[in-house]
Amino acid sequence: FRSQSGIHTLRSDLLILLLTNPRERVHLPNFGTGLKRLLFEQGDSVVEQQAREMIVSAISTWENRVAIKSLDVT
Repeated sequence: FRSQSGIHTLRSDLLILLLTNPRERVHLPNFGTGLKRLLFEQGDSVVEQQAREMIVSAISTWENRVAIKSLDVT
């Protein structure tokens, strides 16, 4: 197996964080975002704000290698 390093590891870790639902990980029940539950919701400003809050909260809690300067959710 080839290991990843640098930006590739960070990208992979962010994808795992964003696509994991809370309570999916046994020893880390709060890990993840819950974005999957918004998948089939109406694409309005309320859902966009919910997604933004989920992403910012998860990244600030679990990923100290990332500083969010701006975030566009569409």
